[in-house]
Amino acid sequence: MLYLNTYKNMSVTELLPNLQKLSRADKFLVMQFLVNDLSNEGGIENLSEPFRAGAVYPVWSPYDSH
Repeated sequence: MLYLNTYKNMSVTELLPNLQKLSRADKFLVMQFLVNDLSNEGGIENLSEPFRAGAVYPVWSPYDSH
């Protein structure tokens, strides 16, 4: 299991080789963590919550975008 606090003082160049050594499952956990963290910074609702049946979700489309 990956413990992200272990890597808090690592540079990206140090971190990337260690991420490559992770198992497939741990890589997905890292991705989930990063996407959730980025969404929180961007003011997006928590992505770990499932979609609600019957709810309306905005989807961007290039149609009429110019």
